[in-house]
Amino acid sequence: MKCNTCQRLGHFARVCRSKSVSRKPYESQKTSSKKTKAYRNVRAIRRKDSDSNESCIESESEDEQILFMEGQDSRVQITINGSNIKMVADTGCRQNIISSQLYTEQFKEHPLESTTKQFVAYGQKVPLTCLGQFKASLKAGVMTIHSFVYVIKGQDESLLGRKSCFDLGIFKQVKFVKQTNSNSKKINDPRLNSLVNEYNDLFHGLGQITNYSLKIKLDPNVKPVNQRLRRIPLSQIKQVNDEIDKMLKDDVIEEVPEPSPWVSNLVVVPKASGGLRVCCDFRELNKAIVRERYVLPKVEDTLDALNGSKYFAKIDARSGFFQLTLSEECRYLTTFITNKGCFRFKRVPFGSSDISETFQKVMEEILFGLKGVEISVDDVIVHAVTIDQLISRLHEVFERCRERNLKLNPKKCEFGLTQIPVLGHVVSAKGIQADPVKTKAIQEAPPPANVAELRSFLGVCGYVSKFIPNYAELVEPLRRLTRQGTNWTWDSEQ
Repeated sequence: MKCNTCQRLGHFARVCRSKSVSRKPYESQKTSSKKTKAYRNVRAIRRKDSDSNESCIESESEDEQILFMEGQDSRVQITINGSNIKMVADTGCRQNIISSQLYTEQFKEHPLESTTKQFVAYGQKVPLTCLGQFKASLKAGVMTIHSFVYVIKGQDESLLGRKSCFDLGIFKQVKFVKQTNSNSKKINDPRLNSLVNEYNDLFHGLGQITNYSLKIKLDPNVKPVNQRLRRIPLSQIKQVNDEIDKMLKDDVIEEVPEPSPWVSNLVVVPKASGGLRVCCDFRELNKAIVRERYVLPKVEDTLDALNGSKYFAKIDARSGFFQLTLSEECRYLTTFITNKGCFRFKRVPFGSSDISETFQKVMEEILFGLKGVEISVDDVIVHAVTIDQLISRLHEVFERCRERNLKLNPKKCEFGLTQIPVLGHVVSAKGIQADPVKTKAIQEAPPPANVAELRSFLGVCGYVSKFIPNYAELVEPLRRLTRQGTNWTWDSEQ
């Protein structure tokens, strides 16, 4: 048993502790074509092109890191020249690659042709040994294509390249992104669809942001809390168990290998769509966490930055927090108990006290230096004066996402907008206006029956307060009712 990451004996790559030290931060460099090089999260290889006789190669000078989705079931059955093998469907890799061991076992009757392509292991400068290439027919289901297969010396897994993934129908092209907000108006520019299709690997699967691992700091004076199991209603157990199984499959959680002094319970929250959101009650743990303070952007600053732009795009990170790795040394803190046993998180969970600040910091690091980009935790707004400028800026953002293996949610992304809602405001070429959704909610709101409902109503009013003349004077009779010791009376003054 040999690790494919550190090349040592005695463990697999998935549990290798050398990953965190071998994957060092890097700086993006530019090719002669002024494109940012796409170094992506991988276990394996990047290639250096010195010949360009195939349509899937973009540039002779461009380096590419091959994306390997560790912890996800991305293997597919492929028939190559009549032999059935398992390959990793890898949308970050442009070539089809097999090991020399597999070639010797199943394909040695197909002579190798020489190639000048070079493949380099992540973090290394010395190319791996590419023994050559052979022409092959690749079949998946009823689809058959013809392509080259490259043979690398060693025993690594077989990788099915991006072009082959789409040609065989394993992944589908993202043709459009659904509009999700009635206040978002958009233009139809075919270049936007082309851009999304070029980066469609960003819209599949759950990512794992590279070069980051969160370490939770604890106050040593706070005693650990080990909670007993809270029973979940019988009607919700199946849905909760299904969600746990999904998180196990996505490599978000793992079974607890040893007892933990910290044990929390699940919290089940109904979704508007009808499903259930499974979270953890980390209130006791949060009391012990030494919170990292990081300033979140104010809505006024975001509005100032957007003012003057005419075209916009909304980008949403898919299950954003789950794309952050949780350091192994502090995973025991996130142990939670269920009717199926105890589990703990391998990714950063919802509910920890400083997660918003942490994700904001990481997102700003990923997109640092890009113009026309505003970040609010896991939501990103890209804006520009012209549509050409917007497309250029989106290209830069997508490249950064690819570099760090940040995946996006196609259901919540919108491109080519001419107006965009921002926390109670609508920004367009005309300037900043009150969001009609908020104003309608205020106009149609029934009279509050108690202090709690009144505070909720005032909270909604706060979003559009700057557009209401003499707002403070108008709401004073209402605020008076929220003060401690005031009797509740709702009459003509209110």
